[in-house]
Amino acid sequence: MGGYEYELQALYGSALTPSSSLSQPATTRLKAAKRVLDQNYYQVDQYIDGELKTNPLYICPEDSKQDAGFEVLRLLHNYLSSLYSFNETVKVLFNQHTEDGIELTSGSFTPASGGTGESYYGRKLSF
Repeated sequence: MGGYEYELQALYGSALTPSSSLSQPATTRLKAAKRVLDQNYYQVDQYIDGELKTNPLYICPEDSKQDAGFEVLRLLHNYLSSLYSFNETVKVLFNQHTEDGIELTSGSFTPASGGTGESYYGRKLSF
C-alpha cells in the first residue's frame, strides 16, 4: 500500500495494513520532525566526552561548572522536546492512516505508561 506496512506493524506490535498512503505534506512533516530529533541528538552527542549510546560521560571544567551545567540541561531539554514532538507526529500520522479502532495513545511508547514492552520502537526510545 504505502510502503510502510512493516513500520506500522512494528510500532503497533500487531499485523495491520495502512488505510491510506502518506500524503506529501505528511511525509514532509515526519521528515522534518526526524531531522530536528537527529540534530538535537547530534548536539548532545558532540557535547559530552563519552560515547552517548554506551558511556554518556561529561567531564565538567572546574572553572565553568554552572555554565556547563546549564548547557547540558539546555541540550537535554531540546533533545527530549524533539523526541516528544517526533513521537506525537508518529502517533497522529499512525492514527490517521490506520483503520478505525486501531489507535496509539501518548502512553503507547512506554511500558510504564501501560504501553507495550514488546515494540522495538518503544525499546529504542532511550539513549
